[in-house]
Amino acid sequence: DEYVAAYVSRHPSKLFGFASVDPHDPDAPRKLERSVRELGLVGLKLAPIYQNFYPDDQPYFPLYAKAAELGIPILWH
Repeated sequence: DEYVAAYVSRHPSKLFGFASVDPHDPDAPRKLERSVRELGLVGLKLAPIYQNFYPDDQPYFPLYAKAAELGIPILWH
C-alpha cells in the first residue's frame, strides 16, 4: 500500500489508490484502516481467485464492515 500511496502522491489530480490487504490476515481490518487514514487510499481491492477465498464466507465480513465504516468502495477483481 505504501508503494501505491507514493505513486498516487506524484499525480494526485489524475490518480487515486486502492488498498490491498490479505483477507486471511486477522489484522486486515486494522491494516485497511491505516491505509485509508494514514496513506490516503480511497478503496479496497480484493481478488478472490488470486487470494484464494470465497467472498461470501463469514470470516471476511469484518473486513467488509471496516470498508463500510470507512465509507470506501470495494473493487472485486
